[in-house]
Amino acid sequence: MRKWKQGVIAVLVFLVSLALVATGDLILGALSVIAMGFSMIYAVGLVVLFVFQQIYRRSRKESKPKIEETAVKPKTVTVYECGHCKNQYSNSETCPLCGSPYRKIVEERTKEEKVEKWKPRPRSRTIR
Repeated sequence: MRKWKQGVIAVLVFLVSLALVATGDLILGALSVIAMGFSMIYAVGLVVLFVFQQIYRRSRKESKPKIEETAVKPKTVTVYECGHCKNQYSNSETCPLCGSPYRKIVEERTKEEKVEKWKPRPRSRTIR
């Protein structure tokens, strides 16, 4: 069950028990005071738990590194064709299949590469 529903039920129990205290019956009044006490303790516990969860989430968000800047750098990719076996390759001085150094340029492409610079993480504080 969701926490807000539990909180609404605790408030309703508190209000109903408050109304039963006002009836004047001794046994019913004593039981309703006990129910009112438990519902108050439970509602306060829900609020305290919620506050601690929010503090924990905020501290986790702040500890994650954040991007300081993003730069787009152009990168040229050249596709070669081997002069011996007609194989196409890109990142080698010689053909990876036959090892021939003779090649010709088939195509040159320019890729955009994103480079992100991250902010350093804040150091955790330790008590000595």
